[in-house]
Amino acid sequence: MRGLQLLARPAIRGYASTARPYVPPAQLANVAPASAPQKPRPESPSFFTVRPAYYDQLYELNQALSLSRRALRSQCLLPLPPFARDALRPMPSMWRTRGDLSDVMSTPLSNTRYKSITSVLDQLHECRRIAWTAGSLELAVGISDVLTSFEHRNLDAVTNRKRKERPLDEHGRSYTVGRRKTSSARVWMIPVQHDASASTSAPASETVAPPPTPAQASVNNDIDALFGSSADRTSEPASTALAAAPILSSPAQSAPPVKLAEVLVNNIPIHEYFQNPTDRARIVRPLTLTGSLPAYNIFAIVRGGGLSGQSGAIAHAISKGIVVHDARQEIKDILKKAKLLRRDPRMVERKKTGLEKARKRRAWVRR
Repeated sequence: MRGLQLLARPAIRGYASTARPYVPPAQLANVAPASAPQKPRPESPSFFTVRPAYYDQLYELNQALSLSRRALRSQCLLPLPPFARDALRPMPSMWRTRGDLSDVMSTPLSNTRYKSITSVLDQLHECRRIAWTAGSLELAVGISDVLTSFEHRNLDAVTNRKRKERPLDEHGRSYTVGRRKTSSARVWMIPVQHDASASTSAPASETVAPPPTPAQASVNNDIDALFGSSADRTSEPASTALAAAPILSSPAQSAPPVKLAEVLVNNIPIHEYFQNPTDRARIVRPLTLTGSLPAYNIFAIVRGGGLSGQSGAIAHAISKGIVVHDARQEIKDILKKAKLLRRDPRMVERKKTGLEKARKRRAWVRR
């Protein structure tokens, strides 16, 4: 009976979806189609970055730089030959510090981002110098308006201040401080005293000229005092000996004998404190570059770090002491080109958690 009832039912298939009622097209003529709500378009292309304020400022500065260079090229002012660049009008620039620039841009700046901003500002400042020198005042004023908010608050006071000079004391000594890594050195330098009485003590008829000249003998004594005896220096490499050799005078010139130049480190001779020839060559490098190896008596007190850092700290202090005694521009240029007048910013990288050292990892073992 149940089977007959199933056979009597019409075969209609049901669907889960509801049937949509039919609407004639004439009724939909004046009905606006339903559209999805659109999101407002961001004002800045860097809206979705982590620091939109920073990238907006950097983008605007790059745009100003490209427009300035295009204007200078249109006036045939770029690229400049070297002689024309040397004749540009000197215009000192000093940018805000990283903290002040972070407040101006309303976003924290790391050292890398601060350098990126200042590098673009330096290029804009160079374009301003070219425009001022060439007489393109409209372009120079426009660039100055862009750079005003990034310049130091007291620009005139900062650029016109004079560097403090380190005077000599009543004994003619200079006192300088040098640093390297975690080491610091205090160095006193005093010029050697020329002894004129020794050259006139013996009569000219009784003087017997030794095989080496007086200048050569005094320099050899100075080198022996600085680096030890000649027997100790036989094992040193030739490059180190050449780097430590002073500028010698010709044998025909007669130089008056001078007192022995000494280098004492913590009241110990240098060849006993620093037994590595590389450390000794690093210390006397400022003296050899300027040709004043036997010209000063040097007394250093060094603390902290190892022998490599201590030798670098002493060399830094000696370089500054040479400039105090001899303020000629060529001496400064020699030491500045050798990067001896500034502290070496390199430091030892710290040890990391889970590693053997700063970057050394443990060996991977299968079992």
